[in-house]
Amino acid sequence: MIDAYRNFDAEVLAYSPSLGIPSLRESIAAYHRRYGQPMEPRDVAVTVGGSEAIFFALSAVCDPGDEILVREPFYANYIAFAAMISAKVVPIPSSIDNGYALPSREEIARFITPRTKVILYISPENPTGIVYDRQEMDSLRELCERYGLYLISDEVYREFIYDDHVRFTSVLDLPGFEQHAILVDSISKRFSSCGAAHRLHRDVQPRRDGSRRQVRPGAVVPTHRRAARRGCRLSHGPVVLRPHQGGVPPAA
Repeated sequence: MIDAYRNFDAEVLAYSPSLGIPSLRESIAAYHRRYGQPMEPRDVAVTVGGSEAIFFALSAVCDPGDEILVREPFYANYIAFAAMISAKVVPIPSSIDNGYALPSREEIARFITPRTKVILYISPENPTGIVYDRQEMDSLRELCERYGLYLISDEVYREFIYDDHVRFTSVLDLPGFEQHAILVDSISKRFSSCGAAHRLHRDVQPRRDGSRRQVRPGAVVPTHRRAARRGCRLSHGPVVLRPHQGGVPPAA
């Protein structure tokens, strides 16, 4: 790396494209295609670290006062990301008595209110280590379609499964669910680079209607301005925006 730095002879170290270097976005898309998940570079936005990816995803789908459902126990920084956009994390309790299994659809539905915009989950999970099976993923899908919610899937541990009897199911494995789904993933765990100064992460939201993704800054800038008035420092970067003009995915 130091040799590359010493031999770098460009006069200007220019900004890279906001959505990420095209070859990297193609490599990420190819990674998902190897798992049978249709993916194109236009579906990928590269960010600086997993925290930024989750923050941007929540910023794109939530307004101040909106609620984010998260199964408890969960990664504590989800609360901070929600607070930065004046949203609220609503914990859904689970129990060690049944191995921290995902609560039933009926139990989760009790926590849904008119302000609920998104269900955020991580699988394999931090801190419990559980892996959501296909039946649990179908339950989350059904809830999101019934109530018009987004499903943000944190899949940073997707390759850390050591039991041959457990099959990982990605949010991208749910056909016809693309308009509700946002996937976040990272190299920090996969390549043991969690302490790197500049980490790579991505937001993925595939579109299957054949249209080109339109980045609409107006959908997220008001939230950033509110944060700036509270003294938060925000860096510029890519964001996966809502695919629907009304800001809410269609309910089934």
